[in-house]
Amino acid sequence: MEIIALVSAFNEGKYIAGVTLKAKKYCKEVIVVDDGSGDNTADEAKSSGATVLKHSINRGKGAAIVTGLGYLEGKDFDAVVLMDGDAQHDPDDIPVLAGCMEGNSADIVIGSRMHDPENMPRIRLITNKFMSWLLRKYTGVSLSDTQCGFRLIRKHVLDNLNLNTDKFEIESELIIKASARKFKVLEAPVKTIYGSEKSKIRPFRDTLRFIKFMLSVKKGQNAEFTGE
Repeated sequence: MEIIALVSAFNEGKYIAGVTLKAKKYCKEVIVVDDGSGDNTADEAKSSGATVLKHSINRGKGAAIVTGLGYLEGKDFDAVVLMDGDAQHDPDDIPVLAGCMEGNSADIVIGSRMHDPENMPRIRLITNKFMSWLLRKYTGVSLSDTQCGFRLIRKHVLDNLNLNTDKFEIESELIIKASARKFKVLEAPVKTIYGSEKSKIRPFRDTLRFIKFMLSVKKGQNAEFTGE
């Protein structure tokens, strides 16, 4: 399986070289989208062998992923693995995701940290469980860690989804749109890594944004049925 890594990064100069070098062991290309960093993220990524795309300002994780997916149009590959640049996703888990995908003919495989959540900050654990429960109720897809951004996606899925959210909602948007199109979404266990890095996620703010996004999706679907 030919895999391309798409790494979203904002001020990750400390970690991005290590992420890039490890990902290169499993991927034919590593693309780093520097989302308006004020440090040396882009230079570190480029010197480590990544293809670097840059935003002039910080636009959000979703916007970074959309930029990267736009760059991938027309390229030859089998699947793309989405990763964060802060080293919370271990590239050595890429074969785990790939093995699950190939062994189960899955279209999307999402990493799950819920098999060993002890290292996850408590507030993150609570919000992840809530969001995962709500998405399971909404989509019927049984996933324990819907907010994990470490995920492997087949090329044909990307060709049939139009992702357009700018922030962390993109992780939920992907699941909702994939389930609506009957793509097979599974999960595989990945390492739970939290160190000295500062997370870009703000649980309270992003939970409110997530709820607002879910309500907007519901309203949009109702409009389709009513003809509004």
